[in-house]
Amino acid sequence: MDFRLLALPVVGGLIGWFTNYLAVKMLFRPRRPVRVLGCVLHGLVPRRRAELARSIGEVVEREFVSHQDVRCVLADRGFLESLRPRLEGLVDAFLRRRVVGDSVWLRAAFSTGAAIKLKDRVVDDLMASLPEVVEALGDELKGRLPFRELVRSKIEAFELERMEDTIVRVAGRELKAIELFGGAIGFVIGLAQAVILMVF
Repeated sequence: MDFRLLALPVVGGLIGWFTNYLAVKMLFRPRRPVRVLGCVLHGLVPRRRAELARSIGEVVEREFVSHQDVRCVLADRGFLESLRPRLEGLVDAFLRRRVVGDSVWLRAAFSTGAAIKLKDRVVDDLMASLPEVVEALGDELKGRLPFRELVRSKIEAFELERMEDTIVRVAGRELKAIELFGGAIGFVIGLAQAVILMVF
């Protein structure tokens, strides 16, 4: 058997694997533009980082989390009711500190049923006004917390080395499969060439 024919699938597999390995690496490298034989080589992610960050920010705000989502959570009746114990504690502390103070007479009166009713009334009024406060808070957040800009700036500030490490850690198996798939395709093409040369 001619060893040159045997070499065709092996070399084809190596070339297929290496080209896919190189393509995966070039997603991130070179991190800075490098001029080689008149061509500029620059990794896909570093070169288009700003555009990727802007697009991801838009998608996150449009598809995943919006100010309306935050508003819905804040306006949820269960969420508002969960604030009642905290409000009761704050009102109680305020009345004890600002109204009763060191007065023995007021301290004695504060533990009566009338004082407890007054405290409950204040808490009820605060709870009734919470939806309005939440609505105003939602409007304020919309201006002060632009999700798309926040995501964009975070991605642009994220170190490329850490971004590469994160993506490789999350998608490492898939990236390795792409490399091996290139090797398999190259091997099959080399094998087909060897068969064609043997037949003809």
